Amino acid sequence: MTALETTPRRHGHAARLDRPHWTTPVFACAAMLVSYLPFSAVNGVLGTIRTSTGASTANLQWVSAAFTAALVGAVLSGGVLGDLHGRRRVALVGLGLTVAGTALGFLAGGFAGGGGIPLLWAAQGAGGLGAGLVMSSTLALIASTAVDAAARNRAIAAWAAANVLGLGSGPFLSGVVADYASWRWLYPPITVLTIVVVVFGASRALESSAPEGRSAD
Repeated sequence: MTALETTPRRHGHAARLDRPHWTTPVFACAAMLVSYLPFSAVNGVLGTIRTSTGASTANLQWVSAAFTAALVGAVLSGGVLGDLHGRRRVALVGLGLTVAGTALGFLAGGFAGGGGIPLLWAAQGAGGLGAGLVMSSTLALIASTAVDAAARNRAIAAWAAANVLGLGSGPFLSGVVADYASWRWLYPPITVLTIVVVVFGASRALESSAPEGRSAD
């Protein structure tokens, strides 16, 4: 086996003594799901945001574009950082950015008119960075800590399903919130869910890395 293959398994084996093998894929799937919610939920209320803020179509397009551009930029760097510093650690940092983004998004909704739109761009950018780090690190994490090939295949399939669920459940969340409150209130549930995932991952998920031959340059 190469160093890339053996190092993650050695790190994971040390942690398996007191952690069930299922906790890592559960963390990876949950992290992927919640990291996509800021994107999919906000997209579901862009019309409401336009009505309440008077934002232009171009400004609203940047709400979605900020998340997507940041996600794409973070995916490759997230893979390298995970190899160097630990994939679970990078995923947790990504989730921290998700929490920061939801806090900024909530604050953005408190401004009168369109004054909060630039802050909403920043919120979505932070969420996109977080989602990019989570995407690259969690896939590598479950691939490197699975107990066998069959478990790895099941975990990757569940991870892919979590991607779809994260994209599909956001509009439902935003629709429910929009019926009863301002659009800014779609953020607190995402914040709470993300914090729960962070606590679970920090305490129960395995860690893996593969620093040999990798550099952040």
